[in-house]
Amino acid sequence: MMFKSSLIKKHFWIAPLQTDDSASLHQIHQHCFVPAWEKQAFDNFLTDHSIFGYKASFIGQPNQILGFCLCRLILDEAEIITIAVHPHFRRKGIGTLLIDSTLHHLHHERAIKLFLEVEETNLSALNLYQHFEFQKISKRPAYYQSKNSRTDAIIMQKTFQQTD
Repeated sequence: MMFKSSLIKKHFWIAPLQTDDSASLHQIHQHCFVPAWEKQAFDNFLTDHSIFGYKASFIGQPNQILGFCLCRLILDEAEIITIAVHPHFRRKGIGTLLIDSTLHHLHHERAIKLFLEVEETNLSALNLYQHFEFQKISKRPAYYQSKNSRTDAIIMQKTFQQTD
């Protein structure tokens, strides 16, 4: 696993989100979610001091964002607000790198818990979160709207073990 991770890191660059990334985040979000959030939502997130996140791009092409993870940290609890990887660049380890960077940041900030919501039919995301030892803690019935139906949201939590 370490070998694969080091190969992945040679192709992609992970960096903190900046306020001028909102247009790119909005564009990726449009490719990944229906309905997508408005650009103004990303403008608001990226100027909120409780929000942080990471973006992935190819090494040498920092302006072409391939994916991102947007989080909120308040005191010792955090939540992943949204994570998205452009459909053309999925299954290349970008989501893994984004979650890994997020977890390192939260450990450094001494967070105790990290929460997220995921659509119950999003098996790739569920597998990714389970790989990082997130636990299913509850459901929100009929939370997500698809074309002609509604699906449940799975609420997941990761608890950090702090070392002094």
